[in-house]
Amino acid sequence: MTPHVPSGPRHSFRFGLPPSLGSETARERAERLASFLQRALGKLVEVNVATSYETLAKDLLSGRADAAWAPPFVCARMEAMGVRVLARGVRRGMSSYRSALVG
Repeated sequence: MTPHVPSGPRHSFRFGLPPSLGSETARERAERLASFLQRALGKLVEVNVATSYETLAKDLLSGRADAAWAPPFVCARMEAMGVRVLARGVRRGMSSYRSALVG
């Protein structure tokens, strides 16, 4: 699947955040991030908090978001669909990790 590229000039940069922070904290951080990115990019920035991880992924694939901060599982899924990951978390020299659920 190829990401949709909107036609015509756009005057804003759209950034997506995951829903994991809680609505009040996310809103506050979205405002601060938008302000920072506007100063850095010199253009209007819209920061939106996705209602779900699936929505965040769909926003990236459809072109409704130009970039996003996403957890590893969303990044891996997006990368497999052709979306380029620009930054990756690295811990102890590794960009992957393992976990186990014990019941």
